[in-house]
Amino acid sequence: MPRRCEEARYAAVMMREETVGKKRSANKVKRGEFLISREQCDGCGECVVQCKKTLESGEPCIQIVTVGERYVPIVCQNCQDAPCITACMPGCRYKDEKHNRVVTDYKRCVGCWMCVMLCPFGAITRVPKKEGEHFGVARKCDGCLDRTEAPCMTVCKARGLQITDPNAYSAEKRKKAARTYTTIIDGETE
Repeated sequence: MPRRCEEARYAAVMMREETVGKKRSANKVKRGEFLISREQCDGCGECVVQCKKTLESGEPCIQIVTVGERYVPIVCQNCQDAPCITACMPGCRYKDEKHNRVVTDYKRCVGCWMCVMLCPFGAITRVPKKEGEHFGVARKCDGCLDRTEAPCMTVCKARGLQITDPNAYSAEKRKKAARTYTTIIDGETE
């Protein structure tokens, strides 16, 4: 087994043993769900620039990819049964039940990249080790839970990124569909 793998496995075991029985604390900011509107994203990239400015690593946690004619913001989807949590050897990735988000304790990440390989959305990126660090980290969007509003959303003029109440969003979508359907039945055009 290569030396790096042995070191990563040892560090993971040691870190996991340190946290057994400890309850993880949740952040105090209460917010709605992170909404990505693929229809509204115009691909300007302002969210990526703002994310990069905000984070101490200087590496953005959001990417914009082009799929056909559309732009798609790629961020963590906070899966219900997140494969990145299961794959995390040191246990640094966990579900914050209060905010229903997958969060990471980067001080414990050993850079094994298992989460990067298993993320079905490609939302976790590798950040190489810096001078004086033993390992790089696997970074993902945590929604800036330490802030009242995520910086990427404050700069999104197209409203491709939003924080919203899921019920309010669903109600608005139903109202819009009802208006469209009523217009079609009445024979009017928009």
